[in-house]
Amino acid sequence: MESEIERTAAQVLNRCSAPSVSMRQLHALVVAEIGAGAGSYARFTDTLRRRRDLFVVVDPDDPLSEGPAWPPPLLDEYRQALAEAGLEAEPVVALAKSAAMPALALGAPSDASVMATLGQSLADLLDSAKHDGELERAVAHAVMHSHTMARAITAEQLNGSFSRGHAPDKGNRGG
Repeated sequence: MESEIERTAAQVLNRCSAPSVSMRQLHALVVAEIGAGAGSYARFTDTLRRRRDLFVVVDPDDPLSEGPAWPPPLLDEYRQALAEAGLEAEPVVALAKSAAMPALALGAPSDASVMATLGQSLADLLDSAKHDGELERAVAHAVMHSHTMARAITAEQLNGSFSRGHAPDKGNRGG
């Protein structure tokens, strides 16, 4: 039986145009819908991780986990800079194959429908790869890249500089 947290998280993911969402962003969206019932970030994460039939949770490689031991304030500052550059060192979540939305309607594809199809395809691949560690890691990396790509597309759309078939406007460089 699904809890309110699981049900709401699945509904939010179904409404998203991106194939995956950062765990922190999904938690914030679920908190906005159901309030304190979403629980703490740690509890929310644990809940979604336990429901592999509903959610695909992919942990990225943490580029700062190996190497020199940095003081915590400097490490936090560096992680923030990486996040602002689109290199989040936090899990991303997608709907598992069993919870994915039904097939998309036919017609001209939109950015959202293409990204939703990509997300569903990656969830299917990840489900199929769960018995092959190397393949599962490769597909997990693809999920992380699709998350970064969706964020870039969304950012371009919000800036008003992205349109189908045209490169983003980088401004007049003279001439």
